[in-house]
Formats: sequence, C-alpha cells, structure tokens
Amino acid sequence: MCTLTKLDLGACLFRQLRFFFVLICASWLCAASGAISVGPGGSGLLIFNTPPSPDEWSTLSVAGVATDITNVAGLDAAVQLLAASNIISALPTSNAIPPGSGSLAAWNSTALYLQTHPTGNRFTVLMATLRNDTESEANLLTINYDLSQWSTGGISENIPGHRLYYNLSGSVSNWLPIVSVGGGTAGTLTGTVNVGSWPTSSLLYLLWVDDNGPGTGNTEGAYSIDNVSFSATNEIVPVTISISAPTNNQAITAGRTFAINGNGSLSVTNVAFYADGILLGSDGTLPFVILASNLT
Repeated sequence: MCTLTKLDLGACLFRQLRFFFVLICASWLCAASGAISVGPGGSGLLIFNTPPSPDEWSTLSVAGVATDITNVAGLDAAVQLLAASNIISALPTSNAIPPGSGSLAAWNSTALYLQTHPTGNRFTVLMATLRNDTESEANLLTINYDLSQWSTGGISENIPGHRLYYNLSGSVSNWLPIVSVGGGTAGTLTGTVNVGSWPTSSLLYLLWVDDNGPGTGNTEGAYSIDNVSFSATNEIVPVTISISAPTNNQAITAGRTFAINGNGSLSVTNVAFYADGILLGSDGTLPFVILASNLT
C-alpha cells in the first residue's frame, strides 16, 4: 500500500502496477507449465530439439536385476508398485549413437530423441505427464510416435521393446496397460486407448517401460522415440459384450457346475447372465464370471 504523503503519486502507481503485473505473470506461468498440454488440436509434434523439462518427461530406474522380470505378467505386477510422484528425475544427456546403456532413460543431444537401454537394474521407466486442455472431458487418447531399435548384435529380451501404461491418478495399483501401441518393432506407431473419463485441466501419466533383458552384451536392445504427439477426444464408444466360455456348441453334462466367462468393453461395469430368460447371476468386476449349475 502506498502513502501519498510520502511517495510521489506516479511512483506509487508504477509500483502497484508492477506488482499487479508480476502476479499476472506468476499465475500464467503456473497455468502454462508442469505438463504437456493436450489442447483441442492435440499436443503438436514433440521433436526434442532441447532437453525436455522433468515436469513433462521424467525417468526412474527400478532397482533389481535382469532376471527379476521374466514375462509380461511379472512386469505388469511390478509397475503397479510405482507412483507418479516418485518418477521425477530429469533425463540425463547422452551423445552416443547407437544409444549407450544406462539405468535411466536419456535425451540424446546428437540425434535429438529420447532413449532407453537398461543396465544394472530391473527395468527403466520413461514417463510423460499430460494435461487435458481440450476444455472438455476426454475419453479417448491417441498416441503417435516413431520408434527406432538399435543393436549391434542379436537381441534377446523376455519383453521386446517398450510396454506402455497410463494412469489418471498417478497412484500405485492404478496403471493400466496399453496394448494398441508399444513393443519392439521399429516404425511409426499409433494407438488409441479408451481412458474412461479424463477431466478437463487434469493430468494423465503415461509410461514407457523397458525391462532389462536377461542376456549380456548386445542382447539387450536399445530403443529411441521421436516425433511424439498426443490428441484427446470425447466420443461415444459402442458397448461390446461377448461370452468367451463355454464356447459355442460346447457340450456340458446336465446338472454339472461350470463357469461362464464374459468379456466387455471398458465402459461395461456389470454383466448379468440369463438362460431362457432366467437370471443365473451377475458380476461387476472384470473378468465377468459366474458359476452355473443344475441347467438342463
């Protein structure tokens, strides 16, 4: 507050306006930083000409040894122990081509891409933090990027390339795998995932996970991603429901107890099973399963 008896009126107004301007700038910076903005037109093309901010791209090395993870189920279980709040390390810089090995994902200052080549750990995590700036709730996220595979020898991996996961809360036990994109086949990869409900202005966390292969030397592949883009939309997704077991025309002994397995799209929250109009049971958790008996 200015006291006009002590300060010149012009100086007083200048000080107040400067203070007001600083507040506006600080507020704008807070709103504009902290994540990759996915607006109505998407994120734009991310080409990594400069080191990415850890608010947008960060990395983590998960302690252990290569033989700790031997299959996809093991990796999925291990990823559930992660929290986004712990994946905060900035990507170190590397200039080696092909990408040199390291426990953390890195930014390559020579080729201008992001890379993983795990060593001395269980697996390496690369995380992108996205913010929904489409001004509406989104349920579909499309991911597009170029994947390159680097190796000077044979590659031997239990889980080839990257496995991707997303999480709307960032908390443990909430990572969902993305099967429409990922793997170790080089090329331009595109996939769309139904994320359910991604509220406007909220964050979504996306992981590229590269497990440390069981071999030595050049048997662990090195991978790089570049030309990354994201887009988010809100569309009506058709509901699909099917019965996977028993199979069509499968013979079952009369009176025998057996399981009925149902599959549903992400928006399905409960499945009820009927036989000749009679309710046999229902299940509200994937996979949808009931036990049926005494059917004739």
